[in-house]
Amino acid sequence: MTERKLQLTGIDPVQLLGFNDAHLQLIEDQFDATVSVRGDQVTLRGAQQDVAKVEKIFKELIFILNKNGNL
Repeated sequence: MTERKLQLTGIDPVQLLGFNDAHLQLIEDQFDATVSVRGDQVTLRGAQQDVAKVEKIFKELIFILNKNGNL
C-alpha cells in the first residue's frame, strides 16, 4: 500500500472535489485508491499504480483550476 499527500494551497476544495464530492466519487469509483481530504491536504492511499494515476489526475485538475479558475 502506498500513501501520497497533496497540498491544496489556494484551491477551493468544493471546486476541485465537485458539489457533494461528485468529482471525487468518479475518481474513487475508477481506481483502487481512497482519497481523504482534511483542510487543504489530500491524502491518497492504495495500490502504488492506482495512487500514481489518481495523483496525476489531481495534479492536472489543480493545474486547470489555477489556470482557468474553474473546471
